[in-house]
Amino acid sequence: MKVKVIHDFKDKEADLKLRQVGETFETNKERAEYLAKMKAVEIVETKEKKTEQ
Repeated sequence: MKVKVIHDFKDKEADLKLRQVGETFETNKERAEYLAKMKAVEIVETKEKKTEQ
């Protein structure tokens, strides 16, 4: 899942890398939901375009 940082935090799963506001990165669904619950990130919805024929 793709997430966007809304509050600076040190990412303990990436050797304490500082994640800054506005940065986007990929992570698994469980972690994305946890970080969103902690108000550190927001989940970026990826909308796939479907063509109907």
